[in-house]
Amino acid sequence: MNEIQTERVGCMVLVGDLAGFSNSYASGNPAVVEEFIRRFYVACSVVISAAGGELVKYTGDGFLSVWPLKEDFRANSQAALVVEAAATALSVFVKFAELDLRLGLPVHLREGITIEPNAVRVSFERRQGFGEHDYIGKMINLAFRIPSLPKSFPYIAAHKHYVEIAAMYGSSYIKESYRTRQVTDEEIKTLFKGVAQETDAVLTNEYDADFIDGVWGQDGGKIPQAVPDMMFEPCEGLEVEPGVLGFQNRLGDSCEKADPWLQNTYWFYIRTVSAMFVKVAELERKTRLLEEKLLLLKSQRGESVP
Repeated sequence: MNEIQTERVGCMVLVGDLAGFSNSYASGNPAVVEEFIRRFYVACSVVISAAGGELVKYTGDGFLSVWPLKEDFRANSQAALVVEAAATALSVFVKFAELDLRLGLPVHLREGITIEPNAVRVSFERRQGFGEHDYIGKMINLAFRIPSLPKSFPYIAAHKHYVEIAAMYGSSYIKESYRTRQVTDEEIKTLFKGVAQETDAVLTNEYDADFIDGVWGQDGGKIPQAVPDMMFEPCEGLEVEPGVLGFQNRLGDSCEKADPWLQNTYWFYIRTVSAMFVKVAELERKTRLLEEKLLLLKSQRGESVP
């Protein structure tokens, strides 16, 4: 091994691991399980690349990826939204699309997102000329520990600093999606000891079970077979962030050139996002109708209307 080099860098961190995969490996069809992990590796590479991130390494049935922090706060905010979109895409790929391969056992991807302002990037080159590198940092350590906290789709846990950056110049929806997760004494000992003093600084993105059942069904059985027409119409207040739209377009381009299973998985993801988009749009419209009825009622009563 040749000389080892180190440098300090700031980065956004996204890690993930497959929950339930060990049971599948032990009791499932070996050939199917091996193909599933192969497809998982490919999907991680394609999604993270489309999101502009660096896939640093695979960790058995998981991965570590990073996005460099920039001096421009607006650029960091847009990048943070893309990171969240990539995390959700991978969660859909595994949970609902099952990478276009039925394992027969429940497997989902759980993920952690943090901001590491002072990571140590370690690089070295082997004799054969093959270069390797890794990232070390307290918040990277935390990112690996917190994915076990969320118990519902999309199974994402994040540090509050990441959520604040994402919401700084982007849509406010992200602050509404992430909530403080109450942790137990045992979780404090096992997950936070040595890496985080503020246990309330970790937020989780977990959809309500009724919402999941109403939009997709617990097993994805309600996901539409085609993208609804409504998705091709502008919806006030529900525009997709430019960075996220760019990510989805790049992801689509990459998947279209790939194997059929990845093409099928991508279109399953798009239909899943469409179903949520339509549901949110319906809720927005119902809210506006109620507000209009309330204003009309106040006007009829002679009350002041803002």
